[in-house]
Amino acid sequence: MAMATAVPATTAVAAAAPAPPVSDIVEDSPLARVELKKSRAEIKGAVRQVTDLIKIVKNVSALGQQFTHGCRDLANFLTTMNSTDSALHSHLSGVSTHFVLLCDEAEKLIAAMDSHLVIPLQYYNDSQIRAVNRKAREYSNVKAQADSVAARFSQLKKNSSKTNEMEAELVSSKMRMKASMFDLRHCIDMAKGQLRVDLLEGLHATLLRQQDFFGDACAFFEDNEMLVGNLGNVIADERLKLATLEALSKEKKRTLMQVPVDKQNLTTRMEGYLFKRASNVGKNWQRRYFQLKDGKFYYFKNENPAVCLDIALTSVHVRDDLDRKFCFDVVSPAAKTFLLQADSDDQRNAWIGAINNSRAAMLAQADDKHVVLPELTLLRDLHPSNKLCADCGAPAPDWASINLGVLICIDCSGVHRGMGVQVSKVRSLALDRLDAESYMMFAAIGNEKANAMWQRNLPPGCVCISSHTESNQQSARTQWCKRKYEQKEFIDTSSQSTPEDLLAACQHGSVVSMMFHIARGVPVNSTYTNHESLLHVCVRNHLLPCLGLLFNSGVDLNLRDAGGQTALHMAVTCKYVTETLLLLRAGAAPILADGNGQTPLDLAQANCFEECLPVLRLCSTVAAQRSAGTVSRKLEDQVKAIVSIPRPILLELMKEASLGVAASRYSKPLPQPPARLRRLTMPPSAASVSVPTSASTPHTTPSLPTHRAVARAADHPLPQPQPQQRLATPPPPRAPPLSPTLPPRPLPRPAHRHTASENYTKPGSR
Repeated sequence: MAMATAVPATTAVAAAAPAPPVSDIVEDSPLARVELKKSRAEIKGAVRQVTDLIKIVKNVSALGQQFTHGCRDLANFLTTMNSTDSALHSHLSGVSTHFVLLCDEAEKLIAAMDSHLVIPLQYYNDSQIRAVNRKAREYSNVKAQADSVAARFSQLKKNSSKTNEMEAELVSSKMRMKASMFDLRHCIDMAKGQLRVDLLEGLHATLLRQQDFFGDACAFFEDNEMLVGNLGNVIADERLKLATLEALSKEKKRTLMQVPVDKQNLTTRMEGYLFKRASNVGKNWQRRYFQLKDGKFYYFKNENPAVCLDIALTSVHVRDDLDRKFCFDVVSPAAKTFLLQADSDDQRNAWIGAINNSRAAMLAQADDKHVVLPELTLLRDLHPSNKLCADCGAPAPDWASINLGVLICIDCSGVHRGMGVQVSKVRSLALDRLDAESYMMFAAIGNEKANAMWQRNLPPGCVCISSHTESNQQSARTQWCKRKYEQKEFIDTSSQSTPEDLLAACQHGSVVSMMFHIARGVPVNSTYTNHESLLHVCVRNHLLPCLGLLFNSGVDLNLRDAGGQTALHMAVTCKYVTETLLLLRAGAAPILADGNGQTPLDLAQANCFEECLPVLRLCSTVAAQRSAGTVSRKLEDQVKAIVSIPRPILLELMKEASLGVAASRYSKPLPQPPARLRRLTMPPSAASVSVPTSASTPHTTPSLPTHRAVARAADHPLPQPQPQQRLATPPPPRAPPLSPTLPPRPLPRPAHRHTASENYTKPGSR
């Protein structure tokens, strides 16, 4: 029977799309779970569509008398099915048009439709969906096992004999979880691809059977041969994409299993699971998901973040004082502290480095919003070399390494933080106010002198990094800083430094030479004749920049001489106000007694040292409360504010330090403590007597010159300083000539308060 109705030309078949990408999400995370849930929902939707298609085809077979109705329903269904896939939608539209025209001959196609559509799609529902469900159950079991192994591993005590075994089991469980997640995603992708192949192949087979059965429709097929040919090409392309997807998946899985663990993650983005200690009474540990992204620190209890912290206001600290391994805390003034535990030391270092780098990046973005401190401006004016970064030459550096004596830029500060506080202690000069002795130390050095010491033996042809170093070449910056400071490749190694060399540099007031000998490994706690330390030498000769270097290098502030006196005893005995304030603020103990049983407060009362007498009383009371555990952090902050040197005096001292002149004594009246603190400054025998103010009782200052009239030459970066004129300050009555004797004694370092911009230092270290 010839076909009398002309068939409209079908739309052009879209070009074959490239092979679908292989899923990169193999880590367990809230995002991965959302994507997995979405993919499984798509599979369930496809199953419902396939089930509906099978029912319609069976209705066509059963309703022979109403087969025209059934063919139109099929055509309508194919038109609206899978409307989100434009390529597949165009193919189904052409097929539906064909079925509308051939609905009268559909009775002969019942057997073909049963064999090419109903049976394959039923097999798809039975096999593919069952495989997806099986893989989902396997992944759930593997994930539960991995979580159990991680929980047991986190509960191991330090130095446990099972640490290596459990660590291997933890790594193995993570690999199995990755592989299971990958297999599940692969199974879902293959199920989607197989549906396309089975559906199009069944329709294509039905069309071919129509071509055989309907000889009368030969003209129609000749006019629409492009439809059949294009569908054949599409199926070939789909099979090729399916095979390519399978090959790429296998290669991706093989590569994934060989990817090493990143042990130095210095980026500003980080995410993963950590153990968090709860704040309830039980203090139990729970595994939670954390994310560091775009300057925010997110804490997840489920798919949505429960807490969001501004990383610019947080600080991170290593917690080796706990029984559990690999612990650290994240402290924010806007929320309570997060006490966290990583799976390994590398993971903990990666989190700490990422948080520090992210905070530094956020602070760098805010550089144009704050006012430059006068101290930083003066440092740049005193030494033109301070206007450029000591490592890469970037302009306007506003970060500093207080133990290396250099001013650096924000990019190099991240590298310095990565080297650790045992190599470089980084501070912000734009956001923080350093201690007075640190400012005087930088005023006496300058980047030019510091580089002359750190790069003295720079090999010919050695290329330094520049400020144009790209962010993706950060490894070059890191390598340069490590060679310069951590490995100390470029300093002078012609001779070996000894404690005698460090003493000679200190006596001449050469900060750079002292820094050179300290870098060569000479201990800063070395003691000499009568057990006097370098602190005693600096206090006697008013060497405030040298005091700053010793403080920042971790010197013990409570070293005693042969008479049992500390440097604070000497400063009080000599009535040196500046040195007394610096030592008290740095953490020197005001309640230690010397060999005669006298504390610095006793000496101040005996010598009528009225300038510092109220401050010594206050600090002695706070120290006694601290030893009893009853002092508050607020009170300690108030005391530190009281013993601070005012900014105008500090700027004058910085100028004197830059000129190489012995610092004058701070002889101006000290600010009185607030009224609520004055009772702490009263002597025990006169609790009812108030502390006199500067207006009612003038301060009796010894008639010493405003500036010590003896000048010393500029600092030399050489290991042995040139002979210079000795300082003419009067020594204390009992000071004999110094000569080296014994090696240093290791003692605990004074407590130091952390600032918002510094990298973490352990409690008890400066």
